[in-house]
Amino acid sequence: MNKLKIIIFFIIFTILHSKGYAINIEINSEKNKVNVGETFNLNINIEGDLSEDNKLKKISGIENFNIISKSQSQQSSSKLVIINGKQKRKSKNIYSIMYSLQAIKEGVFTIGPIEINNSGTKISSLPLKIEVFGEKNIEEKINIKTEKNKDDFIYKQKKIIKNIIIVSFIIALLIGIYFYFKNKGKINKIKSLLKKEEKKEVIKNPNPKKTNYPKIEEKDFIYKLEKIFKNKLENKYKIKNVKNKTYIDILSEIENIDSHNKEKIETLSDLFNKAKYSKIRVNKDKLLKLVKEIK
Repeated sequence: MNKLKIIIFFIIFTILHSKGYAINIEINSEKNKVNVGETFNLNINIEGDLSEDNKLKKISGIENFNIISKSQSQQSSSKLVIINGKQKRKSKNIYSIMYSLQAIKEGVFTIGPIEINNSGTKISSLPLKIEVFGEKNIEEKINIKTEKNKDDFIYKQKKIIKNIIIVSFIIALLIGIYFYFKNKGKINKIKSLLKKEEKKEVIKNPNPKKTNYPKIEEKDFIYKLEKIFKNKLENKYKIKNVKNKTYIDILSEIENIDSHNKEKIETLSDLFNKAKYSKIRVNKDKLLKLVKEIK
């Protein structure tokens, strides 16, 4: 009876250990939902002994993404197992591949399943679904952030203007009372002098020419609009040779810039770079509106 128990124990032990080294394929990602232009990592782990003919050669569905980089590694380990009542050293290999991918178009894409033919047996992983959202989602985030900052800025500006108006009114009232009682004639002279000064200011500072913004359907719309944007930065912040400088250099030269304008310039620079150097579609109406807001 005891011998029978020992035999059954060795059989179960051998089966469990031999199964522990079967080939197993796993595919996973840190993100299952991304935006167009966003990067994410795709990890593939193959555990078990593979021959050269069975190594992973193609991954279905990966062609829907831009491959930024690829790295691979292999780890080996071993341990003692009991096979047919004898101790043997059994080794196992873990073959890992990591892809850095970039989403290039909107939709729901399936990567895998990954299949390997091992000694006539087909082994496969579960498929992995990646949902890619369009450019609207990115723009909505920018719009929410921009609108919030815009509301805060407008509130602060209104408060400052209100205080200036009150203080100016009090000063003007006191000056008026003082001059009225001192000499009415002098008040008339001051009025005439003020009118002359206003005329001089109008002559010195004539209305600037209106900016001719390019039409959205123009072929070189992005180039022309960026030129206008950089000219505005040059005139507003007195930056020399702005057309030959990067946006990082431009921002570093701007002194005493408030957070609202800085964020707006950073948003515009990011949109211009996407329009020029990537395949991402930029909302031209949105871009034109933001440039017009730079006074």
